[in-house]
Amino acid sequence: MSDWLKWECAFKDGTTINQFDETGFETTFKIVQEKINEVTVFKLIGNENTYLVNLLNGSISVNNQVIHFFEDPNEHNFRLIFFKRRLVSPPSTSINTDYYLGFQTTINERNQKKLLKITHSKIFLVNES
Repeated sequence: MSDWLKWECAFKDGTTINQFDETGFETTFKIVQEKINEVTVFKLIGNENTYLVNLLNGSISVNNQVIHFFEDPNEHNFRLIFFKRRLVSPPSTSINTDYYLGFQTTINERNQKKLLKITHSKIFLVNES
């Protein structure tokens, strides 16, 4: 299976949704996109790891190890970044999925992004200004 991480999302009103409910029914990411401005916490879980972005304070955590990027997060509006890239690994035809999780904010009219690239074997912090 190429999707090895599952998402969970929390909103400003206190509600949460998971990619899969207790019966195994999958919720599409479109539900999150429809309420994207209400997202407070978005996390990916799998392989005994948890990756989390907190849009209230502009932090990213890996297995509860938190990285803070801003001294005064209240000055910023953090927007969720989440996407996947599927790659075929030659010479086989197996498909691997890499995940990207983070946020962007605008500082002095410039977008700044803080992203994790999550692969099966490594985690990278990708700083993009």
